[in-house]
Amino acid sequence: MKKHLLFVILLACSVSVLHAQESCTPDSVVAIDRFSDFYRYENIYIGGQPFREQFNWFQAGGVLHLVNLRTEKEKRKFKRKYFDEEALADSLGMTYTSVPIGGGRGEGIDKLTAVAEVLNTGEQVLLYCKSGARARYVFAAYLVREKGCVQETAEEIAKEMGTYLPLKRMLGKEVK
Repeated sequence: MKKHLLFVILLACSVSVLHAQESCTPDSVVAIDRFSDFYRYENIYIGGQPFREQFNWFQAGGVLHLVNLRTEKEKRKFKRKYFDEEALADSLGMTYTSVPIGGGRGEGIDKLTAVAEVLNTGEQVLLYCKSGARARYVFAAYLVREKGCVQETAEEIAKEMGTYLPLKRMLGKEVK
């Protein structure tokens, strides 16, 4: 009986890994024609800093959560020059989460965990930073750690979105 149970568990794990690998594909990347450098991968949108029109467009399309990866300094500068994006998100009924990534040593696993908490809700999310590069980089690391995506495939997905950065720092291990 124990052997049968072990077999069922191993089979379930194998199917889960195969499903994760099948669902992780660069073909799943969809460019958002309306806005350059914005992409969708399933229910997650990835890109650079959205402006008012883009916030409204994403909200109208069902995006409920925003994850801003810009540093505190970048966010202050943007707010002074343009608008308070957290207040705008609130006025649109969107949840705003800040996970500052940029320039610091030791960034990685803890920050990726904070991002994953929002991305794993299953709802539509916009993940962004100043230019979109960090967002694509973090998203690729998320695919590997949270979705069981093969690292090379996650890197191909990031390349499909126009970015390639090694995932070593976000995954907290040497990548071979």
